[in-house]
Amino acid sequence: MIIDFSQNLPPLTAEETYAAFLNSLRFREGFGIIFLQCSPGEANRLIPRVRRELPDKNIEALNLVEPINNLYRLVEGRTDRSSLNILFVRGLEKSLEADIKPGYKGLGDYYNLNTVPPILSHLNQQRENFRDHFGNICFVFVLPRFAIRYFVRRAPDFYDWNSGVFEISDDFLSPIDTIKPKEFEGLESDHFTSQGWLFYVLGKNEEAIESFDHALEIRPDEYTWHYRGMALSDAKRYEEAIVSYDKAVEINPCKDESWFNRGNALSKLGRYKEAIESYDKTIAINPGNPDNYESFNNRGTALNKSGLHEEAVLSYDKALAINPSSYEAWYNRGATLSIARKYAEAVISYEHALKINPQDHRVWNNKGIAEFLADKHGDALTTWRKTFQLIHSFDSPQYNDISKIIQEFIEELIPRFTQPPIQQTLLIPLLEIYREAQVITELGAALVNTLHLIIDPAISDQTAAQWLTFWRTSSLGSAPAMELPLRLMETAIEYKKDPSQRLWLNLPQEERPILDKALKLLD
Repeated sequence: MIIDFSQNLPPLTAEETYAAFLNSLRFREGFGIIFLQCSPGEANRLIPRVRRELPDKNIEALNLVEPINNLYRLVEGRTDRSSLNILFVRGLEKSLEADIKPGYKGLGDYYNLNTVPPILSHLNQQRENFRDHFGNICFVFVLPRFAIRYFVRRAPDFYDWNSGVFEISDDFLSPIDTIKPKEFEGLESDHFTSQGWLFYVLGKNEEAIESFDHALEIRPDEYTWHYRGMALSDAKRYEEAIVSYDKAVEINPCKDESWFNRGNALSKLGRYKEAIESYDKTIAINPGNPDNYESFNNRGTALNKSGLHEEAVLSYDKALAINPSSYEAWYNRGATLSIARKYAEAVISYEHALKINPQDHRVWNNKGIAEFLADKHGDALTTWRKTFQLIHSFDSPQYNDISKIIQEFIEELIPRFTQPPIQQTLLIPLLEIYREAQVITELGAALVNTLHLIIDPAISDQTAAQWLTFWRTSSLGSAPAMELPLRLMETAIEYKKDPSQRLWLNLPQEERPILDKALKLLD
């Protein structure tokens, strides 16, 4: 059936559902994403039937027999891609199975906050490329229920573009009877609670909250208060979410998942001390729970935000003692060690994170920065080459933060720029990497965004002048993309020497606000 619970309509029959699915394909022109939940056997019967009933459509199937990390390349490599109208993609769930681990306390496998299968990260990042480069194809993802739910929670950017979610199966059941949490069974408010849960699963938080409110009018219970808090958190209504979690633990003080989610909501509000107390409560209720690694991880983040870096690292260590494969904990540990200026240890943590998820370009970049700060310039260059190769391999608009990752390095470089080995051993080779990666425009933007650091009183006029000279005489100094950044840099440095000068008048009018913003003069 069409998974749409916005109206209290009787469930469609299997044939009615198929007719709705067929019409969605018949009238679609060009790009689209549809999710089809059905058994493999039903798919074997359904696809030939669709071909017969839509003879004017060019319909093919992509059958995946092993896990993949990159669907875009598979489609791009098809010789018939320009003539396709509909492409059924089967077997994508194989790319999810290795990442399924127990989720946190009642949320099931699909909501593990620590694991995002590489294929889902890829689809989130590549969705514009699918639309722009395969504009003639309607993609139909044939998946079991668990995989669709995984998309809902862990690939929301891609999932949000769907044009329909259909369930066609041999044992045609109402979703309200099949995916509600077991703890809802037997509640007087079961109908509204189940309806709210389904809205929540589908990302319809406001509708979920309204349903939970109806349920609570009938019978307040810890589960409904808890799930209401989750929907409020997803809607970024954290103060209200905390009230809901408080109601849940008032009824059941040992409801550790409510303490955990309460801590998350408090962290979102910057109330880190209270968040730490909530995480401590979660751990104390059930010390042996293997899911406590998430509590230790999030507790570490709250400690880090509070400036307690050593305590944060210890908390991440406890998370990793429980779950050594926690990518998030290794990454957070590395970031915290970098803040604490323990760069060599940070590199080791980033390496562990990359063993788990080698596709995360930001971890590669942060590892390069830590290597640079540890005076391992050769290692840093190798790491940054990998960073830009990885970004280039995706070639996606989602990677528009290239300037930001270059900026992060420049922010660390400026106070160390005059150290003798840096220009020859690091900067000059790095510019060649930037040239190879074709990120000169992004480099220019990063230089503009860090101009406020160059005019800081802590940077001498001589260092600022050397900074400008380096970039002007570098191998990229004559690139057209560097013309404006270097002009703004020169103006900023002249302003640094004498703020009373009316240098802005020498710039074209459209460039003046750019420099104002770069120097943070509008703050």
